Amino acid sequence: MAASTGSRWVRGLLVLVGIFLLTFSASVYYALTTPDEYSAEALVQFRPRPTENGGVVGADTATSAAAGYAAYLGAPSTIQVVADAVGLPAKEFKDGISARLIPATTSLSVGFSDGDPESAAQGANALARSAVARATDD
Repeated sequence: MAASTGSRWVRGLLVLVGIFLLTFSASVYYALTTPDEYSAEALVQFRPRPTENGGVVGADTATSAAAGYAAYLGAPSTIQVVADAVGLPAKEFKDGISARLIPATTSLSVGFSDGDPESAAQGANALARSAVARATDD
């Protein structure tokens, strides 16, 4: 009876070691095969401003404008200019872009993802600067 108890204990230990090795191997495989990706985000706030005749542009207009700037950031010509500014190929740059309106605000969230954290930050900041420059010109 003592031998069968010892045998069960060894079998149980082997099962635990097997589960540990399987879990560890899967974790290592996942870590080695998943590409590193870093995301950066910049927030651009559009606010109502006075018009030429002394009135003020309403928040609804500013929200509509923010949607237009999101579309502007996805335009091929904008992508090319901003990609050149950060030193990345336009195709690669386009794949990393995200732009979305923050609901119930006049804010635009601009993001960029890349395998390099500095490139991700530079891309998001360059996109935000491009939107701000465009808004200033409008």
